[in-house]
Amino acid sequence: MFSSILMVLLAFCVLAAGFLTLKRELAAEPPVFASKKEAKEEMLGLFQDRGFFYLTAIALFMQVVFKQS
Repeated sequence: MFSSILMVLLAFCVLAAGFLTLKRELAAEPPVFASKKEAKEEMLGLFQDRGFFYLTAIALFMQVVFKQS
C-alpha cells in the first residue's frame, strides 16, 4: 500500500517537472537562427537543464528499489 502511494507521488512529481519545463520553453520567445551552428547551440542549451532527467532517474531508481524489497 505504501509503495503504491509512493509510486503515484513520484509519477505526479515527474509529470509536474515535465509540465513546468514545457511551460517555460513555450513562454520563451521562439529563436531565430541565422545559421546551423546557432541552431545546434540552442538545441544543446535545451539539454543543459537536466532537472527533469534527474527527477525521472530518481523515480525509476525508487521503483526498482521498492519492487525488489
